[in-house]
Amino acid sequence: DEWYKTYDSSFIDANILLPIQRLESEMTEYISHLDAIVNNRLPSSYTVKSTTEMKPFNLTKPKPRQVSTPEEIPTLKVYKPVPKTTYIPPMESETVIKNRETLKIRAKERLLQAEKMQFTCASTEKSQKTKTILKQIIDEREAELDHEPIKPLPFPTSMRESQPLKL
Repeated sequence: DEWYKTYDSSFIDANILLPIQRLESEMTEYISHLDAIVNNRLPSSYTVKSTTEMKPFNLTKPKPRQVSTPEEIPTLKVYKPVPKTTYIPPMESETVIKNRETLKIRAKERLLQAEKMQFTCASTEKSQKTKTILKQIIDEREAELDHEPIKPLPFPTSMRESQPLKL
């Protein structure tokens, strides 16, 4: 009744009531099912299934295995024995060791000589020959500079008298 107040009567009949009347039988089943759920009267849906039957396997018989023939073990070749000279150190190594020792001794001797004469190369004193050459060069330059010296002028008299200092 309330729907007729807000909607048109033809719309209500065609779109709302007709589909409900068509599905009324399905709806009654659904309503009865929901009622059973609410009242805990559901029929048990559990059915006993039949057990599986056992069948024997159909396996083929295995073929008998053949016994394999043993493989031959190869024998090693007989080799010549290792010569004894491989274990003896060569003569050249002894001479090399001797040369090293002599060179070390020589190097130590040279080092001692260098330490003794350490400061001879760094002496600042010039030899007599270089001193005479330097003197000759200086004398030649002074000889070239022959000129008359400027006579100094005497102080002015005003400067000679002492003037009082102003502070």
